Amino acid sequence: MEIMTNLLIVSHGNFASTLLETSEMFIGKSEIVKAINYMPEESPDLLYQKIEEAIKGNSNPDGVIIFCDMKGGSPANVAMKLASNNKNIKIVTGVNIPVIVEAITLAEDENVDELIQSLSKIIPNSVEII
Repeated sequence: MEIMTNLLIVSHGNFASTLLETSEMFIGKSEIVKAINYMPEESPDLLYQKIEEAIKGNSNPDGVIIFCDMKGGSPANVAMKLASNNKNIKIVTGVNIPVIVEAITLAEDENVDELIQSLSKIIPNSVEII
């Protein structure tokens, strides 16, 4: 069985798409990551549907990490609602380029739990006040 964790980036506005495009500058395109933008005119119900469809469209729908722009926002709240019904959906909030690049790099060789453990080691170093 092939190990592969699928990744979703979900954000307010176009941040998700921009974050993915910028990450691709460093590591190239990847089939295991998708961006979902939550626009001001959209409802949380529509966002739920968009995330749910993206998960169903993954080659491994039981191994998904959803990266959200901020804790407490609609993308994170909707993702938490979806994750409450599936123990193999994990959520990371406060996403940035180093975290996405690392996640994409490791996701093809690690299952969801292993990838979360790996990311927990680099996340504290991905933001720094200098």
